[in-house]
Amino acid sequence: MFRALGSPERLQLMELLLDQEHCVSQLAQELEEKVTTVSQRLQLLHSARLLSKERRGKHMYYKIADHHVRELLTSTFDHVEEDRLTQGRRGIDR
Repeated sequence: MFRALGSPERLQLMELLLDQEHCVSQLAQELEEKVTTVSQRLQLLHSARLLSKERRGKHMYYKIADHHVRELLTSTFDHVEEDRLTQGRRGIDR
């Protein structure tokens, strides 16, 4: 699971999916990436059971798999943001 999250590009996808589900083409457009590239990253995250997917017509929609994954990501992103703020304060205190 953590290996699948070990790429900044895949983490960026997960962050976008925290708010709502997206289809592959929406994500590719937002990230300014090729659909095939985004699709491969999503498939890896799905294989790690971090995402669930559903086909609707021609589009594949992805979303965070469950509340455990959502909580893990939220805590991780909160920790990173807190660390950034702390690092900024240290620079001011010097």
